[in-house]
Amino acid sequence: SHRVIRDREFLIITVFDTRQTDLVTIDKIPTTFMVDGRQYKFQYKSFEGSVPADENIAYINTAKLEQPLILRRWRQGDYLYPLGMGMKKKKVSRYLIDKKVPVHEKEHIWVLESNRRIVWVAGHRLDERFKVTPLTTEVLIVKRS
Repeated sequence: SHRVIRDREFLIITVFDTRQTDLVTIDKIPTTFMVDGRQYKFQYKSFEGSVPADENIAYINTAKLEQPLILRRWRQGDYLYPLGMGMKKKKVSRYLIDKKVPVHEKEHIWVLESNRRIVWVAGHRLDERFKVTPLTTEVLIVKRS
């Protein structure tokens, strides 16, 4: 039915939905699907040298990926090496705290995973290990809307 969440100095009432999906395996690309009220579109493209500055679009170096990919809700203990932080490891929970993501929104944060490594915190940050470089020839573009 409903639940109450305390987030800093606020009480937030939200609808509790037990029919939520927690994990999607992506084994065929291109593909498009809806999860948690958002559309995710996956497609391969030749890399043409520029990456848009949009947190809802990830350009991922395909040479670094292992199939299948998994899109899932983040979990305690997940970590990444946030792009632009010089290969410094950071727990996803700490990253979300630092970004001041409200508690009631954290359960709607999804991560893209390849071989048990976080590739992208969807809508937030790519992992440094999967970034495109001048030598990248093909990218996986993931758009979240």
